[in-house]
Amino acid sequence: MVQADLNDTTSLIAAFKGATVVFGVTDFWTIFKDPESQSRKKPGQDLTEYCFEVELQQGKNLADSAATVTGLHRYIFSSMANATKWSNGKYTTLYHMDSKALAVDYAKSLPQLAGKFSQVQAPIYYNLLWEWGLPTTPKKVRSAH
Repeated sequence: MVQADLNDTTSLIAAFKGATVVFGVTDFWTIFKDPESQSRKKPGQDLTEYCFEVELQQGKNLADSAATVTGLHRYIFSSMANATKWSNGKYTTLYHMDSKALAVDYAKSLPQLAGKFSQVQAPIYYNLLWEWGLPTTPKKVRSAH
């Protein structure tokens, strides 16, 4: 097992060395919850816009790093639909979706990943259901029997 930082391509390249498959995941909400994000964003910048920028760059870092891997068979990125595009501009502030979608566009533009890139769009990860207690979170029910 190796450790890498999504903000540091050097660490990603080192972590991916020798891999044949890379699965990339970014997390908008970790950036959002990080108290440091408040001080790192530009003055007057909305926190969600800042998180969008950071997550998009992390997605680009993943793609750039995967593109350097000799012998790579597949780069898979966990993404979401581009809300701005698919709503014809009606929804322009779903930054947690658009950052991932734009990272996909970027990965598709890299010649080194041609024929090696796939994306998966999972509507939500189950660990988030438990952590956040969303309305869709399964509830344990005791049987009357």
